[in-house]
Amino acid sequence: MTTSFWLDEPYTARAPLAGDATADVAVLGAGLTGVSAAYHLAARGCKVALVERDVVASGASGRNAGFLLRGVANTYSVAIKSHGRERSKLLWSISRDNHALIARLVEAEKLDCLYAARGSYTLALSEQEAKALDRSARALHEDGFPAEYLDDTAVERLFPGGGFLAGLFNPGDGEIHPVRFVRGLARAAERDGARIFEKTPVTKLDLGATSAVLETPGGRLSCSMVLLASNAWTGLIHPYFDGAIVGMRGQMFATAPCPERILPAPVYADFGFEYFRQLPDGRILAGGGRRASLDTELTTNDRPTDKVQGAIESFLHSSFPATRGLAVTHRWAGIMGFSCDELPNVGPVPGSVNVYAAAGYHGHGLGYAIIAGKAISEMMLDGKTSVPCEIFSPRRHQQG
Repeated sequence: MTTSFWLDEPYTARAPLAGDATADVAVLGAGLTGVSAAYHLAARGCKVALVERDVVASGASGRNAGFLLRGVANTYSVAIKSHGRERSKLLWSISRDNHALIARLVEAEKLDCLYAARGSYTLALSEQEAKALDRSARALHEDGFPAEYLDDTAVERLFPGGGFLAGLFNPGDGEIHPVRFVRGLARAAERDGARIFEKTPVTKLDLGATSAVLETPGGRLSCSMVLLASNAWTGLIHPYFDGAIVGMRGQMFATAPCPERILPAPVYADFGFEYFRQLPDGRILAGGGRRASLDTELTTNDRPTDKVQGAIESFLHSSFPATRGLAVTHRWAGIMGFSCDELPNVGPVPGSVNVYAAAGYHGHGLGYAIIAGKAISEMMLDGKTSVPCEIFSPRRHQQG
């Protein structure tokens, strides 16, 4: 019951690293970021090796809800308070471009991953949240992002019996099967020459001025450049990110198919703390519940807990009455990389000329990681990127 629904499919792992090997670039972590970077590097003829301690997409990339949402975790109006208007507009633009890149990759590589672009709904249970959604809708329109504010009557018509006071429809959002997407992109990267070593934990990382050596149980990988695509574990691998990126547990479950179509698109509620999605076969995916036990969820332990799982079930059943009585088929958790300021870290690591990082997406890896992998590949090969992601530079954590 602790296996992610997405990962509950037949899979044969690639062989681990055996003996010594060399590469231009070594990528640590075969999730969304690492596979995207390997794909874009290999497409340009770079000799890239991707090392993964477990299997491709086994971490947070295979344990999320598969939402393709614009922006950061907070709604647009709240993000403006935190980051300012222009920075928020940039954040939404980058994630919009990330979604467009995913759509192009799905089509170009013919990835069978349940991709759909039906938009998403953010639903309010309090007057405070309803006002935030109204302000968000207005600001999004002003800044060129399509959005529709829904009053209580419109929301009740769409989601009867849930008691929601308002909603925000984002037509530019989408959804995906994250594991099939990542593993399909990994195969495409291999086609272009990338090497992928699964079940290959890095036991030691020796960083030189112009080279690096990754030691693993089966051999050593020597390279010129390193990419830390290790999300929640980045602070454990490199001291620069200690405290800047921390592990946060996200819990989910999946139900047996619901005979009714109750969720027309991915749904966020309670300021993003609760989230739900209905698959084409009728199954309901439900996640969140962290408010019930905030002190225990700041962890790298990926076992689901009864308290949080119960909170998710309670919220689901009260908000969507048609789900009552549905059997739960899968329960799981994943460890997200939360950053100290809600923003990802994408760029060279200060103090090094050959170490880069792309990690700490604050629960929105699907909103940024694919374009982050592309941006990092350009930084490594060209010294600059076409992606306007200076806002994500790890330099921002430097003191003084």
